[in-house]
Amino acid sequence: MRAMTDLTIRLKGEVQASNFEEWKTELIARLRSVNTELVRDEDFVRAGEQVKALKNAESTLKEAKQSAIAQAADIQRLFGSIDAVAEETRQVRLALERQIKTRKREIKEQMVEGAINEVHAAIAAQSLAFQTLDHGRFLDRRRFEAAAKGKSTGSTLAKALEGLVREIEREIGEEGLRVADNIAILDGIADEYRMLFQDREQLIQLSKSDLRLTIDKRITLFNEDAAARTASGAVSESEGVEQSELNPDVPEVAQSRAAVRDRYHITLEILATREQAIELARAIREAYGSDEAVESVRLSRVPE
Repeated sequence: MRAMTDLTIRLKGEVQASNFEEWKTELIARLRSVNTELVRDEDFVRAGEQVKALKNAESTLKEAKQSAIAQAADIQRLFGSIDAVAEETRQVRLALERQIKTRKREIKEQMVEGAINEVHAAIAAQSLAFQTLDHGRFLDRRRFEAAAKGKSTGSTLAKALEGLVREIEREIGEEGLRVADNIAILDGIADEYRMLFQDREQLIQLSKSDLRLTIDKRITLFNEDAAARTASGAVSESEGVEQSELNPDVPEVAQSRAAVRDRYHITLEILATREQAIELARAIREAYGSDEAVESVRLSRVPE
């Protein structure tokens, strides 16, 4: 939009000289010719130039009005005409600016969405095990919005988003390698301990050091528990004499009653004196000893 001719108004009690009417006619013609239906990229480029020119026209009108006010007071008709043209200029400018703003927002959304899709593709290229994990930190839209913030041109926005995508792809690659290493570690666990690691999906997300520490701890506890159960069985056999003393009064129910049934144990551990333990065992036998499903109610001392 080429620059318009200068607007001049000189007053002395009345309008003595002014080319405002010609200037106004030219400006209105230009306003009516402005394309407010912006579709192509070149439309938006031209619209940006027109916005600048329209702002200049608004400034020129305001300056002319102030000049006229300084020259005379009885020029309300001229002022009204200036105000009307200035307002029409403003409305055309605002319409263009709204479309430019909307278009910029649409372009930004499209580019952000495209960057997120690239990250989705990077995740899809990883192992199936990796794809079942939580990818929230990679796909958090706020990261992309933050990278796009303050970027006024398409090229700077594209560069910022591309940099973020490359950074996230690097993070995905590093985590993919760590997950693969953790899977290999879990696959190498002896079969006898596999049942201790049913929470595989959570375990493969740990750091390698934390995973090894968790594996060692679970296996150690499992072995200690197994050893304690073995020791407890040996102690029970060696204390057969004491059992008869600890379990008086109520005879054990014959095991033959459950010959065709599955066998279960109910274990109740207490911390008490010898007398308290005997009394509690006696009460339990009296309450449940006659039930045909109960084979025996036995009291044993747990070794220190």
